[in-house]
Amino acid sequence: MSERPQTAEQIADRSVHNFVEAPFNCAEAVVAAFSEARGEDARTLAPLVTGFGGGVGSLGHMCGAISGGLVVLGRRAGELGLKKPQVRALARGLHEGFEQAFGTTACGKLKAHDCEDEAGAPYDIRNCGKYLRHVATATAMMMAQAESGTQEDPYLGG
Repeated sequence: MSERPQTAEQIADRSVHNFVEAPFNCAEAVVAAFSEARGEDARTLAPLVTGFGGGVGSLGHMCGAISGGLVVLGRRAGELGLKKPQVRALARGLHEGFEQAFGTTACGKLKAHDCEDEAGAPYDIRNCGKYLRHVATATAMMMAQAESGTQEDPYLGG
């Protein structure tokens, strides 16, 4: 992609692209898409979240895409000077919104792939793609809301 993603939809599309086409896991794909939107190299910050892929070290815990979104939110919240309660509200909103949309945040329950089994089935892109898209869209919308100072309800959906 030669142009920088700018809209929530473009960032979501780029997150899915990064997961499917580039060598990024779910957490890295989200962070890379937001880095690209800022004009940064996609690979600069992605290593910070590598361990969150597959639900924390491929253990099937919280979806790595959520972890990536939380890192992106935390970075922007710090830049905006938001207080800890505001950042926690954003984090809760992202997590609870995902759980409401999909019934769980556990990677192991969301996908039909064993990240540690090299002989296993490939990632189910249809499933993981919708999670990446949801997190990236919600994260972008929540960041825009935080930037505009309208945080009555930190989760806008996606």
